[in-house]
Amino acid sequence: MQGRRGGVEGTWYQRVLAADGVEALLQSVAPYRKRDPEDPDEEEFLENLFVVLRSLLLEKAACKEAFVGKEGLELMLKFLKKKCFARHSALKVVDFALTRSPEACERFVAALGLKPIFAFFMGKGLSKSDRREETTEAFTERVLAVIATLLKELGRG
Repeated sequence: MQGRRGGVEGTWYQRVLAADGVEALLQSVAPYRKRDPEDPDEEEFLENLFVVLRSLLLEKAACKEAFVGKEGLELMLKFLKKKCFARHSALKVVDFALTRSPEACERFVAALGLKPIFAFFMGKGLSKSDRREETTEAFTERVLAVIATLLKELGRG
C-alpha cells in the first residue's frame, strides 16, 4: 500500500512514529513551558501542536508508548505546574495519554502528577483569569476525567 505522499507506506501515525515525530513535537512544544506565545499566530501554532499530540495519542498503543518513552508526561506536568498559556492544552494531552494505558498512569503517579491534579480539583492553582465560569467548568471536567481514568486503570493492582 502506498501512502499519499512520496510513496511512503503506512498510515499517518506510522509515518510520524517512523520519523520520530513524537520527539519533534515534544521539542517544538517544550520552549513554551518557560514563556507564553507572543502573538495570536504563535498561540494558534502552539494549540495546533497540542492537537497533533492528542490525535497521535488517540491512534494506537505504540503512539502512547512513544509519548511516554520520550518523557511526554513529564513535560506536560511541567506545563501543569506553571501558570502558563498552554496549561489547558497540556491537561487535555495528559487525559488522552492516560486513557486505556495503565503504564502511562503508573508513570504519571511516579512523576508526582497527582499533586497538580488534586490542586486543580480543589480549586487551587487556577489563576484569576482562569477562574472565568466557562474556563473553570471545562478545566474541572478534564481534571475529573483524569482522576476517573487513574482510578480505573490503577485500581486493578
